[in-house]
Amino acid sequence: MGIIRGGLLFFAGILFLISLLVGNILLTMILSLSYENVKIEFADVVKKNVDVNFNQNFLKMQTDCQNRSEYILNLNVYDQSSISVPCSVVSQGQDSVINYVVEDILNESYYKKYDCKLFDCPSEKNAPFVYVSEHSKNYWKNWFYYSLLASLILIILIFLLIENKRGIFIDVGGLIIFSSLPLLFLNWIVSNFNFADILFSKAKIVFWMVFIIGLILISVGIALKFWSSLGGNTDVSKKEVSEKEDKDSKEKIKSKKK
Repeated sequence: MGIIRGGLLFFAGILFLISLLVGNILLTMILSLSYENVKIEFADVVKKNVDVNFNQNFLKMQTDCQNRSEYILNLNVYDQSSISVPCSVVSQGQDSVINYVVEDILNESYYKKYDCKLFDCPSEKNAPFVYVSEHSKNYWKNWFYYSLLASLILIILIFLLIENKRGIFIDVGGLIIFSSLPLLFLNWIVSNFNFADILFSKAKIVFWMVFIIGLILISVGIALKFWSSLGGNTDVSKKEVSEKEDKDSKEKIKSKKK
């Protein structure tokens, strides 16, 4: 392999690894931002951000609900100042009220149509919940498709540059497995950031998905090598053909001289 070709192969491998790392993180966020997952992870975040003493307010809710059908609960949750709680929910107990408030805030913030750029929304609209919304999920999904396309292009480039074509399965599989390792530590790294637990809650699932894909590719590569060794090397290189032709021509020349 020439120096230039080897350098290009190394450079393509580095770019491929970077695209895998980015793609893994984006896929983690996409899966983590599904509605059902956000709903599960969202409760604690909302409770921390809702400036309401439910123990004190619940007594007032029960009293007021004797003469009305709903209770207006004042909130301090960024762009939501209040929420209407049906008295039928209040009659079911304090936990039901909390669950109702959490789900109402989630529905409002998750499916809200934001007319701002993802990273500008918190400052322009006072809406940090945009990071755990469908708007955010669609944003990261678009970037994931770009990273997937880049990875496929780089695989083709690596295939064209590599001399042993069968070895591409082992090389690509190894890079894929290596790219999955940071996912094991992702939750620990970002645990101190707001909404990070939600954004990367599926990190371990994505790790196993990527790891298994890499393992399958390596297994295919090993199987091809094993099959090749059992069947014998039927491929004759151009160099071997050239050497054989030179040898035959020399023998013919010698036989003629004799």
